[in-house]
Amino acid sequence: MVNNYFLRKVGFLTLLFFCSFFVSAQINSTASGGSWTASTTWVEGAVPGPNDAVVINGPVFTDVPLTRNASTTVNSTFRINANVPVGGVPLTYKNGSTLIYNTGGNYTTGSEWTGGGVNTVTAGAGVPHHLTVEGSTQLFITGARGVSGDFTVQGSAKVSLGNDPGADLYLKGNFSVLNAASFNPNNRTVVFCQTGNSSTPYQDVFSTNPLELHYVRFSSSAGNGAYVRMNNTLTITAPLEGEAIQFTKTSDRFNLNNNHLTLGTLNKNNIVTGPGVFLGTLSSDLTLLGKGSIGILRFLTTAGSLRNFTINRESGKIGATLGSGLTVNNQLYLQNGILEVLNSALTIGVNANITQGAPVTSNFVIADGGNGGALRKAVTNSFTSFTFPVGDSELSANGM
Repeated sequence: MVNNYFLRKVGFLTLLFFCSFFVSAQINSTASGGSWTASTTWVEGAVPGPNDAVVINGPVFTDVPLTRNASTTVNSTFRINANVPVGGVPLTYKNGSTLIYNTGGNYTTGSEWTGGGVNTVTAGAGVPHHLTVEGSTQLFITGARGVSGDFTVQGSAKVSLGNDPGADLYLKGNFSVLNAASFNPNNRTVVFCQTGNSSTPYQDVFSTNPLELHYVRFSSSAGNGAYVRMNNTLTITAPLEGEAIQFTKTSDRFNLNNNHLTLGTLNKNNIVTGPGVFLGTLSSDLTLLGKGSIGILRFLTTAGSLRNFTINRESGKIGATLGSGLTVNNQLYLQNGILEVLNSALTIGVNANITQGAPVTSNFVIADGGNGGALRKAVTNSFTSFTFPVGDSELSANGM
């Protein structure tokens, strides 16, 4: 009787073991991938259940809701093809993997993308390596998020950052808004985190159409600063005032790359902070909008050149301070505001001129030799005359 009881107990435990094995297994996708709900997508020939660990080795898409109670490891591509939620345990992404949103409507981030909102953003649990939003997807990101690779919005898709303060976007790769796509910064910051070096010299900002960001921060987590390079017209508006651009290291670099950068919004205080530098060229333009002083602007010694430089902030007040050498090759337009030159030289190129808004007595250049400032004009043998629109600083004997 005891032996029969023992045998029945062993048999019951064995049955439980096999049941638990079949309830919770590891399911692997084929290299060719396919639909999550198709058995042919999976090496084992079985569609994963909520409790099955899943490894995605080929492009897999879902058009049904998913709840994950076990791990999901993405080595390839995972695409959400319909407006269906992904819940439960966050997905884990390996280097080289991509999360794609192609939902065709409004979609709020779920367990497929839950983290990365720090400057050390690394692909892993809840953090994609690359991320693409495409088709007519309208993606709303609920909080701080990060991508350790490239962030791309294309087609007619739209991405909106979150409503809460700190719901910023952290990137270590390129930022692209292409075709008819759009990006709503929603008063949040795009943070560029990749350390600039010889193998990854720049994080590129690509856009098919002129792009608007609200705030930008350079925040390399180690070593050199972040290197960012424009590839189209860019405006950084700082609509809630404050720091339009935050540099954090002297080695941070913002390359205008023959494009037009506009900083600020008319009649709003906005500033550039930190010790980083801009890189300009003979075809680069810089426009400053707002009120008060935007702060000290510095240019890399070997890239201190602009085609056009416009200040439209407040007449009769310093609109910007130049903290390094700069050559303007076409036009310095002091529409509203004063440009102060500090410990450096501002050179007006051979074919360039300075245009002042009215009244000219309120829009000029301060080049105080006592502060190391100089205003120069490059000339040729055919040079005739040039008027230097200089005035006193507030701290000078005669005031401004």
